[in-house]
Amino acid sequence: MTTDLELFPATNPNPVLSVANDCTVLYSNKAGKTLLHEWGVAVGDKLHPMLKVS
Repeated sequence: MTTDLELFPATNPNPVLSVANDCTVLYSNKAGKTLLHEWGVAVGDKLHPMLKVS
């Protein structure tokens, strides 16, 4: 059974991204995909180093 907290990233109206240490985008919710599109990146691609957040 899925809890409400597990659904939170997918249903959040704000961008939610998961990024690996090597800058690879692992996950994006629907709102995040719009942001990734603006950056020219898709899930599975690497973010530009300037976009990396420490």
